[in-house]
Amino acid sequence: MGRGAEDRRQKSEDRRQKSGGRKQGPGNSKFSILNALPSAGLRLAKSAIRNPKSEIRNPQSAIGLSVLSGILLILIQPPISLFPLAYVSLIPLIHSLKGNNIRHNFLMGFITGVVSHIGHIY
Repeated sequence: MGRGAEDRRQKSEDRRQKSGGRKQGPGNSKFSILNALPSAGLRLAKSAIRNPKSEIRNPQSAIGLSVLSGILLILIQPPISLFPLAYVSLIPLIHSLKGNNIRHNFLMGFITGVVSHIGHIY
């Protein structure tokens, strides 16, 4: 066996010892998508993933965030054409969705779609 193979095996054993003898991978509870995310600029996303109980308590604010997302989608389109908003236009909608049931999530997406569609045909 070559020197490179021995080094890889030693590193693998070291990692296994640090993780309590288990291999790290998608089936392991130690493996997390958070390890794959780059640290710069994603602190908010990481905190939302780590703390799923941080849901919006006020339904009016969730509706407001959905309407805001629809308005941002309107501003992307050609008459106004603020295309850099495309990168952040769905963030309010996603924020209004976390921690709620599927009926609520459907309603928030529907509101965003209606507002956006009305703005586009106006």
